[in-house]
Amino acid sequence: MKIGHTKKTGIDIMRLLAQKLEIPYFSGPVWCSVLANGYKWNLFIKHGEGNSQTKGGKMNNANRPKKFTGLIHFFISGHVHDRVCESETIITDDPINCRLLYLEQWTIIAPSFLHWENTYAYRAGYPPPASGGVAIELFDNGVYRGALT
Repeated sequence: MKIGHTKKTGIDIMRLLAQKLEIPYFSGPVWCSVLANGYKWNLFIKHGEGNSQTKGGKMNNANRPKKFTGLIHFFISGHVHDRVCESETIITDDPINCRLLYLEQWTIIAPSFLHWENTYAYRAGYPPPASGGVAIELFDNGVYRGALT
């Protein structure tokens, strides 16, 4: 199975770019954590998939990893040429202080940052990608949120 952008050439451009930049390359979803000021935020990042035309369908697809992951602060994906930033409250336990924690769990869908004309989406009659962007914000006091930009 070919991973990445190898459909016509058999060459995975993203893998080559990562090698050139001497950074890790991941062909599938990535779990990672950001540690700063004694706080830890967990992220699940994937390319995204699906051909849903509704926001609900796109969100269902983006939220699928919630079925098999633990505490994740941000689920981040793309691919669907839309821009979504929504949160929901989850309840988890704080085993050290024997308390329940009410946390925000963010689902972020990033739009395409490429042009639209003469692309597969253009030829297939899909709408142009959403304008603007999305961001995750991590503050030095442990607060975190997603934001439309």
